Amino acid sequence: MSTKTYTVKVSKDAPNFSAEQIAGWLDEQIASNAALAPDPGSGEKSLRLTLERAKVEQAAKAAGETESAVFLRRLLGARGNLKPEERKEEAPAEQKPRPKEAVLPPRLRLNADQLAPVVAAYDHLQAFAISRAMRAPEAMSAARFTPEEREQLAGATAELANRRAPEWLVQNIDVVGFASLLLSIEFKKIDAAREVAKRTRARAQRPAETETPNPEVIDVIPS
Repeated sequence: MSTKTYTVKVSKDAPNFSAEQIAGWLDEQIASNAALAPDPGSGEKSLRLTLERAKVEQAAKAAGETESAVFLRRLLGARGNLKPEERKEEAPAEQKPRPKEAVLPPRLRLNADQLAPVVAAYDHLQAFAISRAMRAPEAMSAARFTPEEREQLAGATAELANRRAPEWLVQNIDVVGFASLLLSIEFKKIDAAREVAKRTRARAQRPAETETPNPEVIDVIPS
C-alpha cells in the first residue's frame, strides 16, 4: 500500500511517538472504531509520521473526521501514553482557554489535499511577484516553496478554514470543495502534459544517430 508522511502539530510536552506505535494504534482503531479524545489543538512540536494513507483515510472517515492531522491528534489523545497531568479534567472555559471549535460540520470540512492546488497557485504567484520585484527572473525557482512547506501550509490552511470559516464560506463550502477538486485534477493533468512535452522536446533535440559505414573491403587478387 502507498504511504504518506503526515505532519502533526502537538504540544511541546507530548512524547515523541514513533510511526510504528501509531501504526499499531491505527490498526486497533480500524478494528474497534472506538471513541476518540477531543482535538487538543495544534502545538509547537511537529511530528513527522509516515503511515499507510488508505488506513488513515479509512479510520478518519469512520470517526467523522476529514482532516488527517486532527484525526491523528485525537488518536494520540485517546491511545497515547499521556502524562498524568494531561489526563486531568479541563477547567471551565472562563478559567482555561480552549481551542476554537470547528465551525464546519465533519462532512463538509476541508482537508490538506483539497487545498493543495490553492497553495500551489499561491506559491507560483508569490514566486513570480518576488522575481519581478527583484528584476531577476532566475530567482523565481529559489522563491518557490519546498514540497514540505507546501504540505504544511495546506494543512494549516485547512485547519484555519475549518475553525474560522466566515458565514459566507460556510454557506458556500460545497462550491469551494468542488473548485478545489477541479483544480487538483487540472494541476495533475497539467503536470502530466508538461512531462510529455518535456520528453518530446528532449527527443527532438537529440542529435540524429549516424550509422558508421563498414570499412570497404578490397580483395587483393595475386597477379
